[in-house]
Amino acid sequence: MAFRLDFTPSNGNAPPAPHTKNLALQPGSLSFFPSRRDTVVSSTNPLALDQALVRPDLGRIKCSIISRLTPQLTGDTIQLHKKCQLGGWTMVAGNQKVRKGVYGLLAVLAIAVGAYALVLYGMPEGLRNQAFVTEKGKLPELWYNVLWAHAVSSGIALAVGWVQFAKKMRRRNPGVHRVIGYVFAAAVAVGGSTGLYLACYANGGLFAQTGFTALSVLWLYTLYLSLKSIVGARNTEEHGRWMTRCYALTCAAIALRIYTPLAAVLFGVTDTNDSFVVIAWLCWVPNLVIAEFFINRNRSFGTRRI
Repeated sequence: MAFRLDFTPSNGNAPPAPHTKNLALQPGSLSFFPSRRDTVVSSTNPLALDQALVRPDLGRIKCSIISRLTPQLTGDTIQLHKKCQLGGWTMVAGNQKVRKGVYGLLAVLAIAVGAYALVLYGMPEGLRNQAFVTEKGKLPELWYNVLWAHAVSSGIALAVGWVQFAKKMRRRNPGVHRVIGYVFAAAVAVGGSTGLYLACYANGGLFAQTGFTALSVLWLYTLYLSLKSIVGARNTEEHGRWMTRCYALTCAAIALRIYTPLAAVLFGVTDTNDSFVVIAWLCWVPNLVIAEFFINRNRSFGTRRI
């Protein structure tokens, strides 16, 4: 198990060029002692922070030091293990394997469900033959066209949105990041707008229809605030937070396709008129709660980590 410690200023100012050294800490044995503010302890030897920065690398723990005068620095990680103050520093250790595993799973699910939507609903002619459509009976002609636009746009948003959270891509190819962002924003705008119309015809009655309507409204609202923060205010931190919320709502498509068969297998509920009463809310509320948890935790450390 390897740990990476990347430090960036908590005040949001552009940092000077980092000074990078390796910490001499053994993998899997990293621990912090808040009562000893100037000490990092490995499995056997306590090392002062300054000593650790100049010792030979044992565990390949990379530490990017920005400025010793910065009052608080935080680690850029997803999976947090320990945190403590070390003489004016805040150090956070993260398991990179867990981070990459979660990100990889999200990418696979996003691509799979996005492709599913495009394949099954991408052709207007074939869309009418899908079981979900035929079970609803006779509907206005507009409904079929709106469903097609919703499926295609939402599938695209889901399939490309996860790429935006690749930090290396954002740093090395900002132009690509912007282009994908334009595609994602356009797709969400169409998907959210059409979702408002489709919610009126959703199975599960008024309660389910309210749930899907709330999802569409919040999807569009988080997109608006994410664009406002970057286009108007040029605030990349706030932009990232709102985009995290927006993509968490986009992932409702993944949750919907997981919970619907689970309701049938675990509870024998095969009729979406029954299951959607719960799933219409369950597919997005937990997503937003999880996103908010990570956003607030990262904000408490003074920096955004995605």
